[in-house]
Amino acid sequence: MEKSGKAMIADLTGSSAADGRYAAPTTTTEQLLNEVLADILGVEQVSVDSHFFDDLGADSMVMARFCARIRKRANLPPVSMKEVYKHPTVSGLATAITDVDPTTTYLCILS
Repeated sequence: MEKSGKAMIADLTGSSAADGRYAAPTTTTEQLLNEVLADILGVEQVSVDSHFFDDLGADSMVMARFCARIRKRANLPPVSMKEVYKHPTVSGLATAITDVDPTTTYLCILS
């Protein structure tokens, strides 16, 4: 990943991974999200309980790329930036997007 022409490295200070407590994915959704995020961050693995912003050092642009890449995956539901901020870990986000009822219809009324 590049920022201002310099390679960025995920800052794992304070995360479970930094403490030697790597939390591996336990569901298919966690695994898929984890793979995409690790690829975007340019790291081998990401602990599913590491906070995107506080532990991993991601910013809104990085997470926008993450959301865009998730939307391109047929095996994952789309993820919005609002969901990323509301559920800022792989584990939390995976739970949130798999708990969505696909039969729910959303109505948007513009005034």
